Amino acid sequence: MPTTFGAADLGQPLRQLAFDRNAVRSLAIDPSNPAALWAASASGPMFSPDAGRTWTRLANGLVHPTEVAAIAYAGERIFASDRTGVFEWAAPSHAWQRRTPQLQVVAFAVAEDGVQLYAFSPVDGIELLQRDRWTRLSNPGQPHLHVAGNGGHIHVDLGGLAMAGDRIYAAGTQEGITASPDGGQTWTQVAGGLAGAGPMQLAIFQGHLWAATSRGLYRLPLGHDPAPTPPWWAAVIATALGLGLGSVALGGLPRVPGSARRPV
Repeated sequence: MPTTFGAADLGQPLRQLAFDRNAVRSLAIDPSNPAALWAASASGPMFSPDAGRTWTRLANGLVHPTEVAAIAYAGERIFASDRTGVFEWAAPSHAWQRRTPQLQVVAFAVAEDGVQLYAFSPVDGIELLQRDRWTRLSNPGQPHLHVAGNGGHIHVDLGGLAMAGDRIYAAGTQEGITASPDGGQTWTQVAGGLAGAGPMQLAIFQGHLWAATSRGLYRLPLGHDPAPTPPWWAAVIATALGLGLGSVALGGLPRVPGSARRPV
């Protein structure tokens, strides 16, 4: 049965947490209190005040608590999504309160300021929470369709967002991974070779963009992709002129050695 593991520090051995729920889809750690941990699981949102030693199910107010797919902190606020919208935990009422009706949100990403929050949906695109207002951004691309579902959502592969400065990376489109250098106003393919691999999760670590797929783990040095390039601008101009050029590959993502034998 799937379970949850944790380590005391980076590079330390993992230990199994006292977590009796399965299918954990997302984790969130309180930035001001690392011992406070949330998990979006198949049993609903679970909260641990003691670094995973004990857990409490907190699902009041959610329409479909067992279908929570994403959970994240934005500043001191905690947000979660089920297939009907995005909710915020209200401690005084001990319940989740709906903040936006954005459907099928499968991933959150927090901006560098730690406060602004991006919500990613395969059917509603990306919305940005900024100063208590949600704004719809442009569509990063068509989803890479898949038969299975993710927490009641329509797409298992469309589930990754990552931030690097002002740049947004989105995984699971038909192009594999798309990127926006201007806060979600325009998008283009960031690297080739992943359209058929179905990227599911993204992370930025030690100057690389990491992509977890059903075929293994891939990475892209972000130093090779610092800003919009001439091919990127060519794609934008061609699209504006109606020539139908949807995306341009800005490079390839090499597979991490050994990852093919142990798919992530």
